[in-house]
Amino acid sequence: MGFNKRYVSTWKLQEWYKSGGLNEVLSKIGKADALMCEDEFSTKLIGIFNSDKLPSDTLTSMGKLLDDKFKDS
Repeated sequence: MGFNKRYVSTWKLQEWYKSGGLNEVLSKIGKADALMCEDEFSTKLIGIFNSDKLPSDTLTSMGKLLDDKFKDS
């Protein structure tokens, strides 16, 4: 059994988001045992993911942040 760590950056988040939306982002970060944030944006997004908010509030916050960042790119 291995230890699954995932490096997360704005570039990787954009790639995942463009390929499958919020569901793809959640799939990638949800399967990791450890997340290594490489920049400010990814740190902010992972902070929301790991917060104690209700799941619906977490999804709403993450979706808005991703939409605002990558909607036009």
